[in-house]
Amino acid sequence: MFSITSTEKPENLSAYHLVLDDQCQQPEVMFSLIHFLESFDIEEQIAAFIKVVPQLMIDAPEWTRIIHYRILNDDSACQVYQKFLHSANLNTPHFLYHLLEESIVNKLQIKESLSSIT
Repeated sequence: MFSITSTEKPENLSAYHLVLDDQCQQPEVMFSLIHFLESFDIEEQIAAFIKVVPQLMIDAPEWTRIIHYRILNDDSACQVYQKFLHSANLNTPHFLYHLLEESIVNKLQIKESLSSIT
């Protein structure tokens, strides 16, 4: 029996992301894949996600959104994400990178506003 975890290699992370499929009839399979992706070093996982996000947005926009929000909900991952997206925008500008980076800034501003209220 083949298991994706038996071939766990960080250099395959981009390809692992591209397995996500909005048409999958068993969402628990896709969530298992997301948990597997999250088992990698956060910097490697986020770098791989950013690399494939333009294609992933076409093939699996809902799962892309889920990964994006999961990253935003983890403070340390969010900082890495912001840094990597900023770098991606400088090196290979793409409107998706810009939109994702803007959403991070908005989330951080909202979080800061809420913390100043309490």
